[in-house]
Amino acid sequence: MAKRESSAPRRVLLVLNCLLIALLLVFIWGNSFLNKDLSSQVSGRVWTLVKPTLEVFVGSGNVTEYLVRKLAHFTEFFLLGFLTVSLCALSNRARFGHLLAASFFGLSCAAIDEGIQMFSDRSNQWSDVALDFCGCVAGAVISWLICRFLLWAFGASKKAA
Repeated sequence: MAKRESSAPRRVLLVLNCLLIALLLVFIWGNSFLNKDLSSQVSGRVWTLVKPTLEVFVGSGNVTEYLVRKLAHFTEFFLLGFLTVSLCALSNRARFGHLLAASFFGLSCAAIDEGIQMFSDRSNQWSDVALDFCGCVAGAVISWLICRFLLWAFGASKKAA
């Protein structure tokens, strides 16, 4: 099987994707190092910013800091799953195994995230690991579907040309 050559734009995208994953993990794990009071302050500021938008979806008065925290967990790990599958797809074709790799990578990162909280005066909640894992799987599936569609669309257009 011939090794697929990597073009300069592909290499740039690979490096950029790796950088985004690293920055996202720094953000996720950095927030886990915050103590309880500082974490609550940050969540309060985010709650104030997103409350008007979320109220459109869940109704006025139904947006709590708890909801914002859980959505943040899901969203952070959704991005992690999306970027991880994108990285795999840039390295090779989008294969089903990339979903599994991204899911287990996300699960490992989520477990580390909650483990960090044990040392930062906060309670670790293993239900957050499950929520993080679900976010990661959702992001991985969406990314995988997009990659498969793009491969199909551009593969079909190359054959037609």
